[in-house]
Amino acid sequence: MKRSKLILLTATALCSAFLLAACSSRPSTKVNSSSTSQSSKISSSSKSSTKPSAKQSSASNSVTSSPTPQTSSDQSVSSQAEKPVDNKTPADSNTPTTPATPVAPTTSGMDVNALANGDFSSIAGTWQDDLGNQLVFDANGLVTLQRNNGETLNHNAIYNGHVEGDKFRADFGYNGAGSSDPLFAVPVGVALPLNGAPAPKEQIMLGSDAISSAQHPYYRVAN
Repeated sequence: MKRSKLILLTATALCSAFLLAACSSRPSTKVNSSSTSQSSKISSSSKSSTKPSAKQSSASNSVTSSPTPQTSSDQSVSSQAEKPVDNKTPADSNTPTTPATPVAPTTSGMDVNALANGDFSSIAGTWQDDLGNQLVFDANGLVTLQRNNGETLNHNAIYNGHVEGDKFRADFGYNGAGSSDPLFAVPVGVALPLNGAPAPKEQIMLGSDAISSAQHPYYRVAN
């Protein structure tokens, strides 16, 4: 009887020890499982956090790649800006270019050599000074003098004519007066007798006073 009680106590003690051992091992399992679940949660959260970064990376790549077409358009704009601007219109390009008309040099109709030979056709016509006096020459050297006071002297003659320094120099004889005055016929560009300046226009100077005749030359007003 005592022996069976001892066996029972021993079995009970073993069962209790086994239960205690079993109970002591369960919390560690729970801790491990909880740590495992936490690690899995951390892993999943890290995965979820990795996904946005991948999205951000793709977005960054799209942003980085987007300037490429803008750069090409900028290059095309700059290349167009470098090209010279042609402002010609179709009408301008079809307009023929007209060469400028050459300016003919001014020449005098006065022939001093012909005058010296008695041919006065190159000065035939009416000449007038700024005071209103007029000389009317014919081809034979006869001259009519019309003064500004209304006096007219006909059939005045030119004689002793000759070329002097590219000018025609002669004596002008007043009809019926028995006197004469020097006369100069000066072509364009020839030195004037008083100051040596080139004559801007062909002119005739008449009078014994060289200064007065130079100040009041006769210019052709009619042929």
